Amino acid sequence: MALLAGLFGVRANSNFDRAEAQRLALEANRLLLSDGSSEQIALLSLRSMKTYYTPEGDAALAAAAGLDYPVQSYNQPGAVLTVFFSPDGKYILTANDDATATLWDVQSGQELRQFTSHTTGMVLARFSPDGKTILTVSPNDSIRMWDAATSQEVYRIMTAGRGRFMVYSHDGKNIFTSFADNTIRRWDAVSGKDAEVFLKMPELVWRMAISPDDKVLLTLSSAAQLWDLETGQELREFPIDVDPIQRIDFSPNGNFLLTGNTDGTAHLWDIKAGTEVQTFTGHTGPIYGLVFSPDNKYLITSAGDKTVRIWDIDTGQEARRLAFPAYVTALDVSPAGKWVLTGGDPGLTDLWALDANSYLPVLNHGAGVNAVAFSPDGKLILTAGVGGTARLWDAVTGENLRDFIGHTDVINYGAAFSPDGKYIVTGSWDTTIRIWDAWTGEEVHQFVGETANVHDVVYSPDGRTILTAGDDAVRLWDAKTGEEIRQLGDIVEVYRATFSPDGKYVLTAGSSGDGMARLWEASTGQMLREYQSAPGDTGSVDFSPDGKYIIADGEIIFYVYGIRKPARNCVDLLAIPVQHIQQYFHRTATILLLPAPIIQPGCGTFKPDRNFVVSWVTLPAWKT
Repeated sequence: MALLAGLFGVRANSNFDRAEAQRLALEANRLLLSDGSSEQIALLSLRSMKTYYTPEGDAALAAAAGLDYPVQSYNQPGAVLTVFFSPDGKYILTANDDATATLWDVQSGQELRQFTSHTTGMVLARFSPDGKTILTVSPNDSIRMWDAATSQEVYRIMTAGRGRFMVYSHDGKNIFTSFADNTIRRWDAVSGKDAEVFLKMPELVWRMAISPDDKVLLTLSSAAQLWDLETGQELREFPIDVDPIQRIDFSPNGNFLLTGNTDGTAHLWDIKAGTEVQTFTGHTGPIYGLVFSPDNKYLITSAGDKTVRIWDIDTGQEARRLAFPAYVTALDVSPAGKWVLTGGDPGLTDLWALDANSYLPVLNHGAGVNAVAFSPDGKLILTAGVGGTARLWDAVTGENLRDFIGHTDVINYGAAFSPDGKYIVTGSWDTTIRIWDAWTGEEVHQFVGETANVHDVVYSPDGRTILTAGDDAVRLWDAKTGEEIRQLGDIVEVYRATFSPDGKYVLTAGSSGDGMARLWEASTGQMLREYQSAPGDTGSVDFSPDGKYIIADGEIIFYVYGIRKPARNCVDLLAIPVQHIQQYFHRTATILLLPAPIIQPGCGTFKPDRNFVVSWVTLPAWKT
């Protein structure tokens, strides 16, 4: 009876899990149909598949793989009110409702410094044209200029609650501010001195824009007016209805004016003719942000429907849509037109590729690539392969930085960075192991002792030891002297080897046909246990980032094991046929945001401390 009760309990749990998995999958599909957040869809789909396999969850996960995901995120407290790229595109500036402006490194996402002393929230923060200073504005407090390199305040202009709107000339010489007394004042941007009352208006000016050549000022009050910035003379009134306008800007070439309205539409106007030339329709909420791409090909808008849309300016058609869980109120495009920056509530700033089909760099190694590795800081990529040459690349631009030439035969899987990123180790079928200076490309050391093909090499986490796997042995070497420390057992034909995150264990896999992955104690060379994946070769192995699990792939199945369990009781935490895995993410070089830890089957590589992985197929690891 107890056995029957147990069986019924298992069945009940199984039915519950299936129902919960279907519920999660349906919620993911609902978000898909309603343009929901891509991150939410991915997480719901993954949670569904983790709970229980269902066709609905499978379909949702496959759909999630085709969505857009940010390349980098910059998280901070408070709502983001404005985002801005530096002139060289290397840094971004965000301003929050907590009266703080923050400078970030675009590539790494690292916070560099903050600018704090405003007493109320900022509505604007931007770089000077030379990138050396930063201007921040709080209408109820002050306008302040800062040294970008030191975050020291250069000067401040007190507005005492009178300021309403501010624009900064493109040449960085002047600041124009509208005040509650219906004046527009011009300030010297270098000294901060009040030069003059530029215009005395009959009513409050609540929005302004300056043409790219700094010759024309556009003001919005009860009418839209164009002014000569040199003489202060009105050029003409622009024939548009100002009441529904939320945002306004000039095109990069200065020939057009763009308006974003409360009804969710955007309109492009010919400035000289005063006529509308294009309408952009699709948003279902008021326009909160708009910006042109530098080449005048695209318009990017954000609105109250929690979407950002990229439009083809010539056709007026929507080219792409990004969905968010909250409002996006701040937008900018990088100077080269490659990246879109979005900011909003709650404190999320994301970097996106403007062209989703071309933002991933193509690394043309020139021969078959067998090994790839990210540098510890994620900024560099190392490739190596058939020709015996290793190459270093910029991970963002795809630029080939330098080559490491010396091997006379194939580099199989043997190419890795040292933990500090200063050195690169390679192993080849020419039976040599070589250490290179990562920055100069010079060979600094060559190990002597191998007599057969070297397939894999890797540094220990502390950088003191190098692990090699080859046709005749698995060896540990002193990274500094090149002396052999020990061999691990008497196994041969080992293709892959790696250290555990704490450096205490070594995991190996080979082509002996027994389908075994083996765990070793690094300090003694003693084999601790074996893991049976499947009959045939075991092509790759790796540890999870926390060291609790390993992944091993056989000819048809990927397996994940808990390494603390005895070998005879090892339980497959995940075992899915390859042909089924391929249904999930069938794209080349897809970047996908997934919860850590990330597994990259086929290479068996975990990318440490990052929230995305570049691979042919990606799969989350979980514990059941």
